[in-house]
Amino acid sequence: MKKKGQYRLNKLKNINFSSKKNRLILDLAVLFLILAVVGMVVVLQPGILGAPRGQFTYVTSSQNYNLTLAIGGGQISSQNYNLALMTEPVSNKLTSTNYVIELGVYQVPQAPPLPPACVQNWNCGEWSSCQPDNTQTRSCVDLNNCGNDTGKPDETQSCVYQPPGPVCGNGVCEAGENYTICPQDCPPPVCAPDWQCTDWSSCLPNNTQMRTCSDLNSCGNDTGKPGETQSCAYQPTKANLTITTTPVNGEIFLNGSALGTAPQSMLLDPGTYNVSFGAVADYITPASQLVTLSAGDHKTVTGVYTPLFPANISQVQLMNASGGLQSIFAPGNAVVISLNITNAGADKDLYVIYSARNPNQEPLPPVYQGVHIETSLAVNRTFVLPVNAIPGTWKIKFWVMNDIPSNGGIVIGRPGEVNFTVITSS
Repeated sequence: MKKKGQYRLNKLKNINFSSKKNRLILDLAVLFLILAVVGMVVVLQPGILGAPRGQFTYVTSSQNYNLTLAIGGGQISSQNYNLALMTEPVSNKLTSTNYVIELGVYQVPQAPPLPPACVQNWNCGEWSSCQPDNTQTRSCVDLNNCGNDTGKPDETQSCVYQPPGPVCGNGVCEAGENYTICPQDCPPPVCAPDWQCTDWSSCLPNNTQMRTCSDLNSCGNDTGKPGETQSCAYQPTKANLTITTTPVNGEIFLNGSALGTAPQSMLLDPGTYNVSFGAVADYITPASQLVTLSAGDHKTVTGVYTPLFPANISQVQLMNASGGLQSIFAPGNAVVISLNITNAGADKDLYVIYSARNPNQEPLPPVYQGVHIETSLAVNRTFVLPVNAIPGTWKIKFWVMNDIPSNGGIVIGRPGEVNFTVITSS
């Protein structure tokens, strides 16, 4: 530190420096005036003032200062010093208007170091699951307990919420569940019919048209089923043709195309059609027929099959000459055959023809029996076996004709036969 000198100020004209004291005694206003006079430069900074020694008292506030004091451009010290402003009346030296001005500087004791700044040490937990409001949260704690939020990480961030999947068994039928996969939570489904209908038919002569409606879901009820019949105004544009056969059902053809077995009904365009018939065993096939149809016609064509053998022979029996039923005969015995003829017509003359054959299939001369029938007739015919009849199984064939063969007669009754046995005469 530079050497201090002493100056005297009379009526604020001189400065007194005392080497005995290191304090400045000055009224604040006078100080700045004197500093201006002597060319001092004072830089004031807040600082800490040590307690002054001696009998001096403070006249400034308790505010303390650090300063750098330079005189004549030279700096006293590179260290920080304390400035104290004090006054003291000086008796026996100056008048009441004179003061002893002392300038003192103190080396400021090194202030204790400030505690180190608190540095936050943030520790954050895991992010929570994303919530329905599309946010997720976490908690961050300062492990150093600095008491402020400096540098604190975010505790909330945006996210995309993904609803949790359904839980079967929680009593709630959630999205993605149904009765099939989770009957514990979901009620049985209510079957809703899904109706699909065909197109409406053409208008029928009864002024109605029809369609068929089916439930694709097979619910088993008619809920919401559309109507299958509706009214319409019939305008005949086609003809109705029905084809039948009698006394048997034969196959029928229309313009050569098979339609199936009679009877058949169909709607046809107006025009002329050829109706023909198929063969039926034991019947004469009806001739083909032409039919002409006009719009709105309802016509029926019938094919009549003629039986090849209209007469029916039944109740065939073999008897002996006494009328008793018998099937075993000896050579020379009389064999009586009994027949019942029906369905041969009324009031007709017919012929029953018999032909016997031995076991060697050698026929005996046929026998013609003329009969007259009203509605039905029981006929008996007796054969006498030759005395040399060959033992074994014999046959008697029979049939009904409308005349004898030499006159062009035809068979009108299905041929039949009956067997009997010839034994060796004892």
